[in-house]
Amino acid sequence: MHDAKTALEVGCGCGYVMDNLKDMLQITGIDSSEEEIMCAKGRGLKAMKASGEYIPFSKNSFDLVYGNYLLLWVDDPKKVLREMLRISRRYVAFFAEPYWSGAVYEPEWLEKIVEYGKEIIKKRGGKPDFGIELGRWLRNFADDFLIGTIPLYTSHRAMEKMVDFEIEFLRENGYEIERKEVNVFYVPTFWAIMESSHR
Repeated sequence: MHDAKTALEVGCGCGYVMDNLKDMLQITGIDSSEEEIMCAKGRGLKAMKASGEYIPFSKNSFDLVYGNYLLLWVDDPKKVLREMLRISRRYVAFFAEPYWSGAVYEPEWLEKIVEYGKEIIKKRGGKPDFGIELGRWLRNFADDFLIGTIPLYTSHRAMEKMVDFEIEFLRENGYEIERKEVNVFYVPTFWAIMESSHR
């Protein structure tokens, strides 16, 4: 994707991914939440309110169209994929889709983080294991594509911070959990890149 110069993030939220890519790409974001769009704009990013099912841009508008933790939240992944391919000149990418049921952890107390995390995603209308389905959905649109998982390649301290972040998130959602020692905690996360047929 080194030849991409323009990009659209579908479901950009507050713009954290856009912020990391803004020095490499001319980037725009869309999200269905007015609150998230205002947050992204407040950070100096170009963003507008729109749905991934009806993206308000013409065919071939961007070199790269991507989502990050996107498809697990949408009602109709096929419709969103079709729209993303329509406006892409070169690539459609998914940077992260989780597979919570495949979580690897030790010791056992960390199972509660996985269990409660899945409950919260489901309560909010999401699919906590969409990552494992990503390839199946993409095969509706392409004969071949790149797909893989984000490897666990981090420091132990960073992994502990990730667990602390999850515990705080659970507490904000009414789940109390006692923090104990952490040896390993990893939720498999899938990524994929496909070329647009417009190339």
